[in-house]
Amino acid sequence: MEKIVKPISGLIGFLIILIVLAASVFFFLQIKENDVKPWTIVAAVLLLITGLFLMKGLMIIQPNHSRVLNLFGKYVGSVKDNGWFFVNPFYTTENIS
Repeated sequence: MEKIVKPISGLIGFLIILIVLAASVFFFLQIKENDVKPWTIVAAVLLLITGLFLMKGLMIIQPNHSRVLNLFGKYVGSVKDNGWFFVNPFYTTENIS
């Protein structure tokens, strides 16, 4: 049985990614100062990795196409709307025309 998924807007996902990457840049700039704390380096690297990983959740669906979402091989649902969306970055997607 088909399950229709309504993902969040790609713009909202993009803004979240920008905030995470901006925080990473902020922590990297703090590293340049003389008094560097080890947690600053760890936070900068973790935020950078998280921001890059979240980019995998952005997807564009062209008109008259849809995508099937799978989470670790299990069917989650289908996205039938066209546009720019953000979904769970762990999802694998398959195009359906």
